[in-house]
Amino acid sequence: MSIPPDIKELLEILRREIPMMIRNDAGFRKEIVEALRGEILVKDDFINLVNMLTKLKNDLQLKIKELEGILGDIERRLGETHIQALDNSRRLDDISHALKDIEEKLTKLNKDIESLRERKLPITDEAYREIALKLLSERFGTRIRKWETFDDEGFVLGHPASIAADLMVKNNKHILLLIKSVIRESDVGMIYRIGKLYEKKLNIKPSLMIVCSYIEDKAKKSAEELGIKTLIEKI
Repeated sequence: MSIPPDIKELLEILRREIPMMIRNDAGFRKEIVEALRGEILVKDDFINLVNMLTKLKNDLQLKIKELEGILGDIERRLGETHIQALDNSRRLDDISHALKDIEEKLTKLNKDIESLRERKLPITDEAYREIALKLLSERFGTRIRKWETFDDEGFVLGHPASIAADLMVKNNKHILLLIKSVIRESDVGMIYRIGKLYEKKLNIKPSLMIVCSYIEDKAKKSAEELGIKTLIEKI
């Protein structure tokens, strides 16, 4: 006797979708990011989330393997004897409990994801910069381009290197931008030195602006002391 269609269909869905969604489905991860976009995940929160999802994935995979074993055993034994039929009935009860356990774990996962709406979400600097550039261009009504040069004296990084920064020119005023999701004190020193290099290369003193979702207290204080404007842009 074959596996009941509804159980077989559920098994196939679980086996196919859940591990892929948790481990490999970039679209699924993107949907979560889009739903929670605008916050920043602290390191411990992000580690806890990854551990939670990994544990859940492993639990679900174990349950799926357990169901496969039970269903395979039932298919071999169905129709043999009345005693075996009773045993199969008990095994069907085991399946019911296993599926209920999976359902509870999925419900918990949904609740955990919902709870993250009030927490902080990681966003790469590249993704943040891309979105911020578009918003800033529209807000200031001017194009933002990348300024690049070679620092042969190693003034910025301590060794000769190519240096780049975002540049906005408005009303003949040159503004160098540091666009990053999270700003630390070292970032402030970096944009300050880039500004000095810009002035040395072009003989034009630029204004400096930091655009970020979050800036550490020490970094904020340093920026204020160096006359660097800070713009908090939640994305």
